[in-house]
Amino acid sequence: MVIYSHSETSARIGFFILVNSRRRVVTGIIQHGIAVQPTLGVNVVDDRVVQSIEMQLKSKLRGMLVAEVWMGSLVDVAGKEPSVLNYGDGTIALGDLITAVDGEEVL
Repeated sequence: MVIYSHSETSARIGFFILVNSRRRVVTGIIQHGIAVQPTLGVNVVDDRVVQSIEMQLKSKLRGMLVAEVWMGSLVDVAGKEPSVLNYGDGTIALGDLITAVDGEEVL
C-alpha cells in the first residue's frame, strides 16, 4: 500500500503481510528459530531466453527450464540437471524441464 500526496507535504509507505504467510513465518520462527521459506531449490531460465530457445527449436517448451539446482534441495535429490551454457561457442545444453509440481501443471 502506498499513499501519495499531490502537495508532496507528506507521503506514507506501508505494507501488509497475508495472514497465511504470517502464520507460516511465525510458526517457523517458533519451531526452528528462523523463518523457513518453502522452495524447490531451483532457479529457472528467464522467459526471454526460453522464448529465444523456442524460436530456434521451432517448438514450445511447456514448463520451467532448469538453470541452476541448489545442492541438497528437493530438485537435487530428484536428480534434475541444469541447463549449461558453453561460453566458448555460446551454445546451451538444455537441462531438465519441470512440467508439474505435486501434480499441478507448470505453465
